[in-house]
Formats: sequence, C-alpha cells, structure tokens
Amino acid sequence: MSYMRVTRGRIDPARFDELNKLGQEIAATIRRLPGNQSYVAGVDLASGRAQTVSIWDTEEDARRETSPAPTSHPGSRLSAYNSTHQSSLR
Repeated sequence: MSYMRVTRGRIDPARFDELNKLGQEIAATIRRLPGNQSYVAGVDLASGRAQTVSIWDTEEDARRETSPAPTSHPGSRLSAYNSTHQSSLR
C-alpha cells in the first residue's frame, strides 16, 4: 500500500519567481527522502493557490515528510515568504 500526502497553500503571486527557485530546491530534497515515489507541485498564479502531492512507500515515510523541517531543509525558508499551507495524509 502507498500513502499520499496532499498539501494546499497560498503564495504571493508577485513573488512567484523567487518562490519557484525555492520550490525546485524543496522538490529535489523531498524526492531524495527515503520512501518517496513521486512529488508534483502546481500553482495558480491568478489566485496564489498552490498544491503539492507526494506518494510514499509507507505511512512512516509520509509522516516523516510532514514533520517540522530543520532549519537546513529548504522548506523551512518558506515562512520568510509569508506562505501558508495545510497538509493531509491519505
């Protein structure tokens, strides 16, 4: 059985270029995590709505990715952009 994590959030569309570079770093980091099968992200530039979907081998792998990121993880830098997000595990 695989586990899917869905994260929805909002970004400031005016800062998309900055966030896109950071998003690429985050995607590369997540794809290297143990148990990751897939990771995709998308942004609606008109509304600033963002969504990511990741697939994991085990529930433990999926939950590890949802735990608070250490300051060295690229995702920890999102707070500087006042982005908001909410995750769910299925």
